[in-house]
Amino acid sequence: MDQEKRIMLAFALSLGVLLVWRLYFFKPVPPPPKTAQPAPTLPAARPALDRKAPVPAQLPITEGRQPQQIVIDGGDLYQVTLDTQGAVVKSWILKKYRDEKEDLLDVVNRPACEQLGFPMSLDLVDPNLSRKLNTAVYVATPGQTQVKAPATVEFVYSDGEIQARKKLSFGAD
Repeated sequence: MDQEKRIMLAFALSLGVLLVWRLYFFKPVPPPPKTAQPAPTLPAARPALDRKAPVPAQLPITEGRQPQQIVIDGGDLYQVTLDTQGAVVKSWILKKYRDEKEDLLDVVNRPACEQLGFPMSLDLVDPNLSRKLNTAVYVATPGQTQVKAPATVEFVYSDGEIQARKKLSFGAD
């Protein structure tokens, strides 16, 4: 038997095995049972006087007094400067890298950030709320201005109606 006939025979046998396999070993999936769904009922209309506006929950007021800088020292790897005004990253220096001026490399581009926003700033649908949260003075925990990595810094701001919380963790590596 030549090579072409063997290939045709192999295809025919494979197809036969697949068809027999499907007939005996696969069970068809039954369609999901159809259940009658009750028609949605509309609640009875009440006079407008009975409805009370929901009372928003009162949050504790948490505001910083003055903006301050918090420096996270990552040993010989990095140094991050955080600002409590807006709870943003002001600089992130990589100590093992140099820029074109042979200064330590700061990966935060300050001129671009002044136009577009600093890292960790908030961009919300409501521009007034974004502006408020990005200019507010947050309370930082821990309250130190110099922190060695590994460390976690948490920023909290609340005016009694809105609360914003940012939590940053820094490793030693």
